[in-house]
Amino acid sequence: MNMCYKDEVQKKNAEKLQRKFEETNAPKFLRDYFYNLNSEAGKLNYWSVITQLLNWLIEEKRINKNSISEITEDDMGNITKTDVIIYLEKLLEIGIAPSTINTKKNILSGFWSNLVDEDIIKKNIIHSIPKTKFKIKKKNNAKVPLPEDMIEMIEKIKRKKDELVRERNLAIVRVLKGTGLRVSELAGLNLSDLHLDCNHPYITVMGKGVYYEEDADPVLVSKDAKLAIEKWLKIRKAVDNIIDKNAVFLNKNGKRLNEDNIKSIFRIYSNNRITPHMMRHLYATVLYQESGHDAALVQEQLRHADVNTTIGTYAASDSNSYEVLENL
Repeated sequence: MNMCYKDEVQKKNAEKLQRKFEETNAPKFLRDYFYNLNSEAGKLNYWSVITQLLNWLIEEKRINKNSISEITEDDMGNITKTDVIIYLEKLLEIGIAPSTINTKKNILSGFWSNLVDEDIIKKNIIHSIPKTKFKIKKKNNAKVPLPEDMIEMIEKIKRKKDELVRERNLAIVRVLKGTGLRVSELAGLNLSDLHLDCNHPYITVMGKGVYYEEDADPVLVSKDAKLAIEKWLKIRKAVDNIIDKNAVFLNKNGKRLNEDNIKSIFRIYSNNRITPHMMRHLYATVLYQESGHDAALVQEQLRHADVNTTIGTYAASDSNSYEVLENL
């Protein structure tokens, strides 16, 4: 059985983390924390946030050690709330956004909670940092591409002489616009995920926090996205010596397009004005408006755990969801 795209990414990220453990000779209590996390990409991000703090504490002599490898469980108990506040304020001074600092604070809080659970320290010092610190304003408006930028990007793609590249890139734009997929989900699409011959066409997607194919979510596909996929699949047959046989989107060498490849397409053809994730915001905005403000439909399609994450606070209404997607 072939390893799916998400499994391959997980494996590579796990290997990267293991190398970081070895390079730093990380102490056991630090390594053990990462067994509590599922996403290997998330682990790498958490590793970066935690070790940046620990290295700063060493540099500032707030931990009397020369390297992370020397840090003990007792050292963790000696770190104070003030130490962390000063560190986060330093990040603010050098221009790190408050939203990013809050994300780092939440990651550190999770780490400290684990230390409490493991009886390494007595309390989570991050919890006692005042909520008024590093306060951020709530933003209800998602950034969507400007119509003129969309038109210009599509026109530039259409001028590409290589038919395979041209039609593949157009299909990618249309599929993102008509499904709201994340870039990782688009990269991971397999032929077996496509269910286009149903009365209501859909694709199955392994979204955030999903690591088993049986837990994949169905996502309805707009009429335009369906036509784009079908057109691309006909051209895909012209790719010689396909290596990743189950991948929907390929490069000319028959290998699966990865996330960086897809981001690069948008960066090149939009002159850095449009990202794949902006297409997700565009999809959500249009779907919400065209469905008569059906928050429940948008939440289901985007696969958000909380409807407030999707739009904000509003009442969902009944709508003809299949008809909306037919014309999206």
